[in-house]
Amino acid sequence: MTTNQIKYFIEIAKYLSFTKASERLYVSQSTLSRQIISLESEVGAQLFTRINNTVHLTNAGNIFLKGITQIYKDLNELCDRVCTAEKGVMGFLHIGLLEDLEINPVIYSALEYFKNQLPDVSINMRRLAFKELRDGLHDGTLDIALSAEVKRTPDECIASCTYMKDKKVIAVPVNHPAANTEKIPLDQLGKYFNDDTLILIESEEMDSLRHDSVAEFEGIGFAPQIRYVPLPRDRALLVSVGAGISIANRYNILSFTPTVRTVEIEGDRDLNLTAEINRNNTNPQVKTFLDKLLEPESQSNLFR
Repeated sequence: MTTNQIKYFIEIAKYLSFTKASERLYVSQSTLSRQIISLESEVGAQLFTRINNTVHLTNAGNIFLKGITQIYKDLNELCDRVCTAEKGVMGFLHIGLLEDLEINPVIYSALEYFKNQLPDVSINMRRLAFKELRDGLHDGTLDIALSAEVKRTPDECIASCTYMKDKKVIAVPVNHPAANTEKIPLDQLGKYFNDDTLILIESEEMDSLRHDSVAEFEGIGFAPQIRYVPLPRDRALLVSVGAGISIANRYNILSFTPTVRTVEIEGDRDLNLTAEINRNNTNPQVKTFLDKLLEPESQSNLFR
């Protein structure tokens, strides 16, 4: 049994989809299938069933999931401790960054502080989806989640605070007629873009934000054809090859794609970029990082 097999099993069990797990893990479905077959052979039980293209955990699979999830977490924590001991590191900090965001000046400044003033603290950063960020805070694999504000079910364990307001932009292909325009008023979007296809990310967490945005657009006469894609990288690819436009924020992977240009939406609400923590997290490096990320009055919302 390998750590990759365990990771693959947990990811498939999370989404109950080989396709979704393959996309998240950046491995082929055939590789996942082979590794799961090998794992099932080793544990001596079938862990998944596939019926009409639907994946289900078997009873044995559910039992294995409950036990192996904690073991996998403990193993990762043990590896962290061994690694920090080998390097002479005095601490560690695990940060999750929302998968389509880029490092902005506020985050960069906090990271530079650790690099220059606390070089013995090991920082690990990963790009993750909304759900993965929240799951990481709950299971302890993340200390801090750097995300964007969306409407979600309140969670007493999770504290969230805005650390930066970012401008919203229209992302267009480099050869689009509006590519060299600096700003376009919100109420003029229809004039410039009604003939384009608007590419949006389809996810449970984005539903409320997407619904509010589409309703607002209709109210100002901006009613393009809409195409939904599952992942941020799909959106970036389609915009970059000229298949459509999209709505994003300034510090987004779209803004840093060479074949994409961004136009600021003048008069639109800013997007709140947020820092989230688990209120029960005891890692002392969390407060040190947030000291550099947040204004003092903002921290009171996180540590009350």
